[in-house]
Amino acid sequence: MSDSIQAAMYEALQLREEVNAIACGFDSVSHVFSNTSLSLPGLMPSELGFIRVVSWLYVHYYEVGKLGTEFLTELVSAYALEFGQRPKMHRIMIQRLRTYCQHNLTPTEVHSIEIQQECESWFFANCGSKRPGIEEHWNKLLFAIVLEATEYFTYLRDTLRKIELDESKTQLIEQWGLRISRFHAPYKFDLIIQEVASDFGREGLDAVKFRRRYYDRWRKEFEVKLDGCDFAREARKLVEHALLSEQQNVLPLDGRDVMEMLELPPGPKVRDTLLRARKLYDANPCSKEELIQQLREEVPSL
Repeated sequence: MSDSIQAAMYEALQLREEVNAIACGFDSVSHVFSNTSLSLPGLMPSELGFIRVVSWLYVHYYEVGKLGTEFLTELVSAYALEFGQRPKMHRIMIQRLRTYCQHNLTPTEVHSIEIQQECESWFFANCGSKRPGIEEHWNKLLFAIVLEATEYFTYLRDTLRKIELDESKTQLIEQWGLRISRFHAPYKFDLIIQEVASDFGREGLDAVKFRRRYYDRWRKEFEVKLDGCDFAREARKLVEHALLSEQQNVLPLDGRDVMEMLELPPGPKVRDTLLRARKLYDANPCSKEELIQQLREEVPSL
């Protein structure tokens, strides 16, 4: 099967170049996939080859080709009914497989459980085991993912060919170009998050982790903003709003503070005091010391 895998991978590479060549003919687009520093994935042994191919595809779908693949995949119902939902599902599955193979999954988190179940279902469908462990399993999975990728690149090429012939292509390409012009890479937000966090006295804030929670929402905000807007200024507003919203949702004290500073033993009264602290804080945000003083005056009646 190794020769078949290599042939399918070579076909996928050819299709990627063809996709870029067609896109270069569209004004304001120029390409779907920009250059990447990631080398071509080695395919053997099969388990390592599978992980490398998943990484290589993830970089193409979600980094160097994020805007183009996202835009074209949204058109599947209009231009490529013969593919069904397979292009969408393949792109999503690459993201999930990458998380499964390269990140720690938390067994108690719903999101982690969903990723594990979906990946294991894909494994079982393609190699007969939810927990691949032998060369035969990984060889089948590697072949399956390369075939899926080849079909996906074929879908991208065919969709671009249909756009070329579409009478309304001008409007469609303008929409694509507008999305490109209003795109701001994640790292640009990281720099602003660090700046705002420093101004707010929160130098220890993990900028990357914070950005991941809000990036998709912020990106959509910029998609509807007017051209020529001041990115740094508008992004700072979004970051400040997110930070302030989070701060408003977190009390400046916890149960241990209540027990220690109000001399309360563990029990229902600690819970009741925290509930009262929440009401007081929501009505009038204040410092930890001020909140404790207000609670001190009310504890006897709680």
